[in-house]
Amino acid sequence: RLRRCAMGTAFELVLVGDSEPHLRAAGEEALAEIDRLDDQLSAFLPSSEVSAINAGAGRGEIIVEPRLFQLLERAGQVAALTGGAFDPAVAPLLDAWGLREQRERTLDAARRAAGWRNVRLADGRVRFAHTETAIDLGAIGKGYALDRAVGVLRARGVRAAFLHGGTSSLYGLGALVQGTVPRAAG
Repeated sequence: RLRRCAMGTAFELVLVGDSEPHLRAAGEEALAEIDRLDDQLSAFLPSSEVSAINAGAGRGEIIVEPRLFQLLERAGQVAALTGGAFDPAVAPLLDAWGLREQRERTLDAARRAAGWRNVRLADGRVRFAHTETAIDLGAIGKGYALDRAVGVLRARGVRAAFLHGGTSSLYGLGALVQGTVPRAAG
């Protein structure tokens, strides 16, 4: 059992298998991937790639790391499929409503700047239609981080695990064989 705070919540991994040292090493590598993604995706860390996008994409194209670009494309697809009910470009409204500790915005300006319709993705680059447009991947970041952590665990040969990010995002890997109770690491 391993635990780490990232993305404003606690991530926990329960890994099952025969070799505790192997499970611990794989789990630490998976948590390191979650930390890396927190550093990349956080709209609250000035050094994150998302913060760089928010600061510059309204002034010109920003080149984005390929996996982050794929995540943004997927976020755009979900925004379209939900008719905008899911919208990662809602950050200006969150600011105007006082739900984030970012810069203050008037509600009218936030309404103009918010919305995926203001985001342009092409050839690994992001551009915003307005300088005040901003993205916040908080709604999908934890699930994405868990998917990536599971990829690390699978690559390291872990066959059974349970992961959660703040108990709202969960992932079960593998299955128990009836009549056996594998030993959990930690």
